[in-house]
Amino acid sequence: MRVTQLWRYPVKSMRGELLLSTRFERGGIPFDRRYALLDETPQSAHRGKATTATQFPAMLGYGARVTDDSVVVRLPDGAVTGITEAAVAERLSQDTGLRLALIDAPDGTNHDEADVLVINEASVRQLALEWGQPVDARRFRPNVVVGGGSAFEEEAWVGRKLRVGSTVLDVASSCVRCSITNVDPETLASDPSFLKMIAQLHRACFGVYCAVSEPGYAGVGDECALLPAGA
Repeated sequence: MRVTQLWRYPVKSMRGELLLSTRFERGGIPFDRRYALLDETPQSAHRGKATTATQFPAMLGYGARVTDDSVVVRLPDGAVTGITEAAVAERLSQDTGLRLALIDAPDGTNHDEADVLVINEASVRQLALEWGQPVDARRFRPNVVVGGGSAFEEEAWVGRKLRVGSTVLDVASSCVRCSITNVDPETLASDPSFLKMIAQLHRACFGVYCAVSEPGYAGVGDECALLPAGA
């Protein structure tokens, strides 16, 4: 297998950036989910929690990337501004109706169940056949996309180690998907039949969560291999 795509998401639930290569540190890819927007609305049921595209798919209309060790955000109108500038939270507050505050968490607090998400291109193609429509891998917000394997073989990787370039990942668990996968990453249109299909055919799981066991580097085209059991 080979690495075909690498992704980083500097702001939780915003569009990410496609990378040619990256370092994997303990805790994942540097700047991945570094920032999130905390709901501070007094009457909100989600007060004190990060606001995500699961609640507000329009967040996927914002894009974030790292430039000179800082994060910049492209707003839906095309304007580009630094993540710490008030314009980002103000615009999101207008879109969501919430009072929002920026969280800077370099320690990985903004991550979900694990620090790295790996998906398999062959499995994406199989989902497209099962759904009867094209499936964009960006629906799953992966960090690593691998090609050259067989569909859903990654389900048997749990509990094993995966070498990606010079990095070694501990495959911790399958990833239980949420409604964000229903959102087309290009058009932002939502179709609930997508997650329903994954739930019916695949226990609502797609991709595998991993932790970095041995830090290293990986680039597009690098070899990706499952290590022997017990390694």
